[in-house]
Amino acid sequence: MLLQEELYSESVEIDHRVHSRIIGGRGRGVRRITEDFNVDLRFPGRDASNPNLVVITGDEDAVLDCKDHLLELEDEYVRSYSSLSGQVVIVKYSVTTCLENLNCQLTGNCPGKTLSVTSHLGQCRGFVSY
Repeated sequence: MLLQEELYSESVEIDHRVHSRIIGGRGRGVRRITEDFNVDLRFPGRDASNPNLVVITGDEDAVLDCKDHLLELEDEYVRSYSSLSGQVVIVKYSVTTCLENLNCQLTGNCPGKTLSVTSHLGQCRGFVSY
């Protein structure tokens, strides 16, 4: 255990949109990080003047390693978020909506007509639009 005067602390800017991904469900992600690096992580509160500022405290080498890890996670999460922006949100249709869309696509007869559920249900099961 490090004494108070041996603790090293560093602040790092991590995009606030990825804080919840780093923290994880029930805090599992942040617990794993703090245990793996033997550091303390402090995320900003809701009223913080800088919502991106994360403070890492511990042994200097561990803090620097943890900082690198957090920045890599941020980069990965922001990159995956950015690759999704500009795409239509994934929407799962109900069977009725799917059949209406399928009927429209197959016949061109769109207003209010549907195909029988038994004849085309297989094509609509798990139908996802991108």
